Amino acid sequence: MTDLVTAPEATRDEAPAPDEGRRRRTRIEWRTPNALFVVLLVVLGALVAIPFVYLVRSAFQVDIGPNEGAATTQNFADIVSGTGDLWHLALNSVIFALGSALVSMPIGTVLAWIAERTDTPLRSFAYVSAYAGLAVPGVITVIGWILLLGPQNGILNVWLEQLFGTSSPPFDLFSMPGMILVHGLQSVPVVFLLMVGPFRSNDASMQEAAAMSGANPLATFFRITARLSKPTVLAVLLLNVVTSLESFETPALIGIPGGVKVLTTQVYLNISSALRPRYGLSAAYGLVLIAFVSIALWYYTYTTRQAGKYVTVSGKGVRPRKVELGRWRWLTAFLVILLPIVLLLPLLVMLWAALLPRYEIPSWSALHSVTLDNFSNLVHNHDIYTSLLNSLEVGVTAALASVLLSAMAAWVVVRTSIRFRSALEYVVTAPLVFPGVVLGVALLQAYLDLPIPVYGTLWILVIAFCVKYIPYGMRFSSPALLQIGRELEEAASMSGAGWFRTFFKVVLPLMAASLTGAFIYIFLLSMKELSVALLLYTPGTQLVSVQIYTLWTQGEIPELASFGVFVTVLLMLVALAFRRLTARFGLRQAA
Repeated sequence: MTDLVTAPEATRDEAPAPDEGRRRRTRIEWRTPNALFVVLLVVLGALVAIPFVYLVRSAFQVDIGPNEGAATTQNFADIVSGTGDLWHLALNSVIFALGSALVSMPIGTVLAWIAERTDTPLRSFAYVSAYAGLAVPGVITVIGWILLLGPQNGILNVWLEQLFGTSSPPFDLFSMPGMILVHGLQSVPVVFLLMVGPFRSNDASMQEAAAMSGANPLATFFRITARLSKPTVLAVLLLNVVTSLESFETPALIGIPGGVKVLTTQVYLNISSALRPRYGLSAAYGLVLIAFVSIALWYYTYTTRQAGKYVTVSGKGVRPRKVELGRWRWLTAFLVILLPIVLLLPLLVMLWAALLPRYEIPSWSALHSVTLDNFSNLVHNHDIYTSLLNSLEVGVTAALASVLLSAMAAWVVVRTSIRFRSALEYVVTAPLVFPGVVLGVALLQAYLDLPIPVYGTLWILVIAFCVKYIPYGMRFSSPALLQIGRELEEAASMSGAGWFRTFFKVVLPLMAASLTGAFIYIFLLSMKELSVALLLYTPGTQLVSVQIYTLWTQGEIPELASFGVFVTVLLMLVALAFRRLTARFGLRQAA
């Protein structure tokens, strides 16, 4: 499309009439947003719809036998029957999701209130540790807890067994309670960060009135603060349930060895452990899992819409006074310190394993074997070097693509009056219902069948992460655009700048802070993701998370630990940069 800037300069006699120039500018202004809307709808719709169509098709096809490819409903009959055990898997998934949420919600909510609304010392430890916790790959955290609480060589279990003189470990990690405990503790930083925003922004006049009336802090918290925060707590609870339903690392590393299966692990096992992959069964389980996630997300959306009834933010601009806890402030300070301790424990045991030539329980004799050879050997390990380079390439590319596409989509939704622009918003947010392992199965089937040569390359991982994380880019972009007035865009347009020049020279620079936060956040998620990568990688395209998982299955604990510590430190530096950015530009709500 011809840009106004590149149009031939008209002479004074040939200058178009004002009405003609206005009509031409109107045509250009109409064409560009509509063309952009159509292009984005087609591109993003294809990225989202193609894997879903293949997933549905596979669920209703025979995948093994002489009738392979024929239409059937046998896959659903198989998963419902005794061999498929759908009801048991679904029940396990719900118990795991609700149990994990019930562990993380009270801890994260109370810590957020302590850190944001009280005069507790050392509150900054909670913020720093929560952001650092976002950077730790889930596979590393789970392995760390296995090394701490494993039934045979778990450090804490062995010490407790020796202390009480029992013949069996006091805690069985490879069980449903073990899965719930590990995943619940792993989710505490996310709950903390989600609850900090509401506690900071809500008007505290009611709580202050209660304090002036003589109510103690505990009574004020339960009678007023907790009730006012009810919709926010419920929304975060539902979001926590959704992420737990989609979780893969904890069920795979703890549940499978313990014989406790959930829907995500069953989808993976039908692909990885059978003599021939059972795509049909995996797709059928995947559709059931999508249905569970969709219901939870619908309730989450409904709850967040109802939260407006509980708004207490006033227009006075008054900073709420911190609750003075008196002598109780040292107890709350101890509780605040517990968060970094819980997050550091699995990392400390990983560091211990990284310093040994072979893993063993800490002892005075083991101290004589401490060495840095495992870290120096990382440089010479080709597989580790390749996985790190692949993860950086995929993470950066996927984050850039997701941020750019979501920024354009947000502009169309927020800035234009196109009649069906809400359809674009639905397409962008639709991947939220795709659990990672289900998305991996769908993309695997799609790009093995389509004549698009991306399978076996890093591009299929880039596509997968773009599809999975573009809703998060939209979450950052839309609020940023709503805070930017239209005046500068209109001024650029009146000066003759076309849409692309206005968008890239005016809009994107004004959104730089939010988009940088989105880039860092999506990059962190891409570096940590295991379930999608585990199904889509091939030799030479393994990512960091896959390499760590592979080292664990091979029993290479020292190599795994040294690599895990290195990756964790690297991602923590990125996460702390993300925290500085969110603190400076007020992006915590978007995160």
